[in-house]
Amino acid sequence: MKKLLNRYSMFYILVLACICCSSCSVKKEHDLINDQNYKVEQEKEQVIPQEDLSDKNIQDNSENTSDIKTKIEEDDLPAENYGNKNNLSKDFLQNFYDFTEQTFAHIIRDNEGKNQIYAPFNFYLSLSMLNELSEGEAREEIQKALNISDAKNNASELNTALSSLQERRLFPIGRLNINTSLWLSDEINYKDNLLNMLQSQYNTEIFKGDLKDREFQNLMTKWVYENTNFEFQPDYQSDYHKSFDQLDQHTFISLSTLDFYDEWLNPFNEEDTKPDTFFISDNEKITCDFMNMEAWSHPFMVGEDYISTIFILKGGAEYMLFILPKEVLSVDELVEEKGKLAEIIYNWTDGQVSDGKISVGKVKLSIPKFAYEDEIDLRKTAEKMGIRKIFDINSKAFSLFADEDTYITDIRQVSKIEINEKGCSASSYTEIAAVGAVASKDEAEVILNRPFIYILYKDKIPFLAGVVRNPIG
Repeated sequence: MKKLLNRYSMFYILVLACICCSSCSVKKEHDLINDQNYKVEQEKEQVIPQEDLSDKNIQDNSENTSDIKTKIEEDDLPAENYGNKNNLSKDFLQNFYDFTEQTFAHIIRDNEGKNQIYAPFNFYLSLSMLNELSEGEAREEIQKALNISDAKNNASELNTALSSLQERRLFPIGRLNINTSLWLSDEINYKDNLLNMLQSQYNTEIFKGDLKDREFQNLMTKWVYENTNFEFQPDYQSDYHKSFDQLDQHTFISLSTLDFYDEWLNPFNEEDTKPDTFFISDNEKITCDFMNMEAWSHPFMVGEDYISTIFILKGGAEYMLFILPKEVLSVDELVEEKGKLAEIIYNWTDGQVSDGKISVGKVKLSIPKFAYEDEIDLRKTAEKMGIRKIFDINSKAFSLFADEDTYITDIRQVSKIEINEKGCSASSYTEIAAVGAVASKDEAEVILNRPFIYILYKDKIPFLAGVVRNPIG
């Protein structure tokens, strides 16, 4: 089966090699931390959307920027980790597939009837960083939820995964960027060895300043804005952020971003896009635009209670997996079945044949165009996975990291996605706020005209998953 899939991929690669590639704009990259200091460069330009800030530039003010720097030993500078080409271990991948399935199931359960979009890799990465900063029972809970026993080995695997996800293989059409940053209060002492480790092992940018200061908050907004390809500008003066417990006692805010864009290797013809019926439920249906195609030598998998297929993107290693449950089964019921989603992901990413389910043949594709945005409360998800001590004010979960009693108040993720005839784009940011108290057929039809699941993955690593219940809602 691997040979068939490889042959399929090579077929499209050869076809694509005959096509002239047009240049596309790539998002401006954020300045990295240089030399032995964590620092914020002098800001020349303001990008904040709020009306009362529209005319205000971040000035070169020593009171606001000089304290953002914090010393790092030269030996602790980031290594060239992104050159690591080692393969990910099967144990890491299986753990991550299980994590993706479990967290996705919790999210769907908490948001019944809604479209969902979720970035599992960013959540896993954020929890792994919290694991490095915590101790005692809090650390045990995180390690149990992630099913890891060796934090150093997990960091190494994550570094390999990040390298693989962000490497461009063929044509420089698209992008997949994942970035992390940690924003610290200048009123609190932190353990330098842990800050050094986060920068070198997790490629995390570190900023230090007054978390109550509007200009420092503007820098956080600007960082998210630039690292999501100018899609999100969180307002740290909003009622949501002001509602954080003990806002004036923040000890750190962790941010993780995802920015993805790529074009289909075999794009849809716009002339074939037609309106058709999407069945939201037995009693509700809508009309929306469907992209249509008949593809030859196309892989698909038929299971007992689902059919699935993949669509290849030009990057050379990115795929979009579509999973359609049988009519008698809802997406919620499929995801709730323990091991089901993880097995589907594993079979596709590893090219495994299970009872002859994966086939290659003629596939009729009909996919609704969709675009939507979603926000998830990941604190609920973490708690349901047994992670509770980091939210306990009395747990002293982060005494290893900071000299104040610190606990997490909020974990949230905001994401958006759009697919059309040309390709797929998606962006997401994950925010953690901490305060201190002080196939068996030769042909198939994949008609996605009822709620379905999609998963974007690259090099066996799912980085985005979602449910479409209403393409225009």
